[in-house]
Amino acid sequence: PTTEYVRFYQRAQIVINLPPSGFQINGHVLEALFCGACVFEHERGAWTTLLEVGRDCVTYTDPDDLVERIWYYLMHDTERVRIAEHGCETAQQRYSARQLWTSIFDRVWPASCGVL
Repeated sequence: PTTEYVRFYQRAQIVINLPPSGFQINGHVLEALFCGACVFEHERGAWTTLLEVGRDCVTYTDPDDLVERIWYYLMHDTERVRIAEHGCETAQQRYSARQLWTSIFDRVWPASCGVL
C-alpha cells in the first residue's frame, strides 16, 4: 500500500538511484526527495542535470565509490541531513504537483490567450 511505501522512504536515511540502462528520469528520486531522504545518484545519471550535486543529492562513480560515500554520510549525519533537507526544498519548489500543473496550464493556455 501507498502509506507503507511513503513510510519506507520517510525512514530511509539514504536512497540509492541505481543507473538505468540509459539516460532516464526516475520518479523514485522525487519520491525520496519529497520524503526527506538523502538521494545518491550515479554521476552520469539524468538527475544530476536537474539537481545541484552536493546540495540536493550525492553522486557516486562506481560501486566502490558508492560504498565509501554511504559510510561517509552515515558517519556524518549533519552533512547528510543538510543535503536531504535542501533536496526536499528543491523538489518542492521545482517539481511539486502545483509546479507541474502550472507548467502544463501555462503551455496549454498561455496568458496571451486571455482565457482563464
